[in-house]
Amino acid sequence: MKKALILSSLLLLSCTTNFTADHKRKASGGLKQLPSKKSKKEPSLSSKEKKEILRVVRGVITTHCKYHTSNMTLKRTKYLEQKRGVFVTLRKNGDLRGCIGSIEPNMPLYELIPEMAQAAAFRDGRFNPVKCNELKDITMSVSILTKPHTIPSYSAIEIGKHGIILSQSTKSAVYLPEVPIEQRWNREKTLTQLALKANLPHNAWQDPKTTFKVFESMDFSE
Repeated sequence: MKKALILSSLLLLSCTTNFTADHKRKASGGLKQLPSKKSKKEPSLSSKEKKEILRVVRGVITTHCKYHTSNMTLKRTKYLEQKRGVFVTLRKNGDLRGCIGSIEPNMPLYELIPEMAQAAAFRDGRFNPVKCNELKDITMSVSILTKPHTIPSYSAIEIGKHGIILSQSTKSAVYLPEVPIEQRWNREKTLTQLALKANLPHNAWQDPKTTFKVFESMDFSE
């Protein structure tokens, strides 16, 4: 299995969908506007495909639980051929039961999602491996991420919109966009908790040596 970035907070992650506004440039000054080039249409994920992803996630975990192996796979589509970050989250009766993902993977989504499903259920070191008799009480969700990009300052972080990666030297930590919203944290509290999660001083987010990347997330659940 490829190296995965483990979401090591015990915080419950909920399902929300974040979108980036599409800003259009207006012509001005009475100048003749040149015909715009048609942008390449980005592949999208349909409701049917989301349901299929969740079906495979549950199927992978169920068969692995019963037989200690699983060969269930996702069908290759234009969307799932992309190399994008993914987190798979398990909740049992509303409480976090497992959450593992990869922020910047080197494999396409159709391979990564089943891998993260197994990891969340059986390799999250904070929990015992999921047992078959628990499955009826477990809800599964998937978060597909945009590519993280560096920002010049923490002041550019938008709470609730951005997932955050805080890094200093060899230490780093990540929160998905939903975490500060559920905890009712402002930006200062979020960054303080993120610094502590990275085993850094509580005010390390103010250190000029600390860097930040942000991303957005599309979440869906059973």
